[in-house]
Amino acid sequence: MSDNKLQLNATQTEQTSNSQNTAKNLKRRIAYKEMPAEKKTALLERRRADYCTRRHVLSQKLLPPHSSLATSAGEQLIECDSAYEIEPRQRQMGCWSINPLPCSPALLKKVPSCKFCQARRFQYESPGFCCANGTVKLISHRLPPALKSLYFGVTNESNHFRTYIRTYNNMFAFTWSKI
Repeated sequence: MSDNKLQLNATQTEQTSNSQNTAKNLKRRIAYKEMPAEKKTALLERRRADYCTRRHVLSQKLLPPHSSLATSAGEQLIECDSAYEIEPRQRQMGCWSINPLPCSPALLKKVPSCKFCQARRFQYESPGFCCANGTVKLISHRLPPALKSLYFGVTNESNHFRTYIRTYNNMFAFTWSKI
């Protein structure tokens, strides 16, 4: 009997805390909805900056000390590239390094387009990589007139086609996969 009372009290406490959290979240949402756009962007940027600093602090905590390889007990840590570990205690002190993750993207430099096919290139891509120095020619993919009239037409047939295009696509997919 007393176990049932304890379970009921725990359930009631949990439900009360859930309803309080729901009420707090609702108040926050309403306040955010009524907030001006400038204040929203400032809040978002502040949260992003806080997130970056938290990640940086966390990554610094995970890094082993750089100043010396001596531990607090006077033991000496040896830097190694070994795949084997002898003691689980060494795993905590570690022969590892975690580099902090960047918070901003790394942008590539702009490179001139291909002189043969005018394709955009990446920074370290060779000049004729896209079209093998002009030996590969791409055909233009224009819509056939019959298909274009089905897509953009105003007839009953084109309206029917646009309505049931996914059905037609699925039928052709099963036909081509020979199922």
